[in-house]
Amino acid sequence: MTTDVIEMKVVNEHNIGITGAELVFEGQPIGIYSDNGVIKFRINREGSYIVKAKFNSVLSNEIYIVINDKTAAVGKGQFIYDNRLYVCKRSVTTFTGIYHDGDTVLAGWREEIYSISGTMALFVYFTAAEKTGVNGYKPILPNNDNTILAYGAVLDSKGKILGKTEKQGQIKVSYSINNIADNLVTGEFNTSFGIINGVEFLGTFSGEHEFIVKGESNVFFTSSNVDHAINVFAEGKKNQAKNRIVERIY
Repeated sequence: MTTDVIEMKVVNEHNIGITGAELVFEGQPIGIYSDNGVIKFRINREGSYIVKAKFNSVLSNEIYIVINDKTAAVGKGQFIYDNRLYVCKRSVTTFTGIYHDGDTVLAGWREEIYSISGTMALFVYFTAAEKTGVNGYKPILPNNDNTILAYGAVLDSKGKILGKTEKQGQIKVSYSINNIADNLVTGEFNTSFGIINGVEFLGTFSGEHEFIVKGESNVFFTSSNVDHAINVFAEGKKNQAKNRIVERIY
């Protein structure tokens, strides 16, 4: 996403603009400095952030900034984990590809439900695949009755796994899809039951879900491979969290 330029004024006790004051983003100095009393920067990720300036070891007052993605899909949901309710406003549906295990062929799916705080619920599950030729298959869309082999996990905003299902059968998901168009799925995703680390894990999201097609194939869907896929996804989130999300504007 691309946001508007943010201009933060930095002045001394005489209201004179300071050159060389460093931007402190979420508690970390990040090498962006003021010029003639102004720090210009852009935040490239949705969320809420605290910024301030530092000059000669002196810190300014804090400024609280909220970044909203005006082009994002519109929906609402929630999930429960470890006796805590997480309110959500973003969900991503991904068709991950066609998966093979001997003569069994399935379509793989992933649902990511993001809470306002950044903690997310992750669901990996499968539906049947329809044969389209000698070696071709296409996915059958999930519905309220046809999802199988579901797994789940909860990750914090930096990609750390807080908990995950240990085996098949600890979670059941369903998806009532009304429409797919323009990289959006409109529908309602639900879990009818779920257990992680012995405690209840439930999630739901209705409205518009961002839609991604990855199209991987020839991957086994054994429990160990699904667990590995969750770990790989978490590592990707960790790397994403490390990437700089603040851009200097000259």
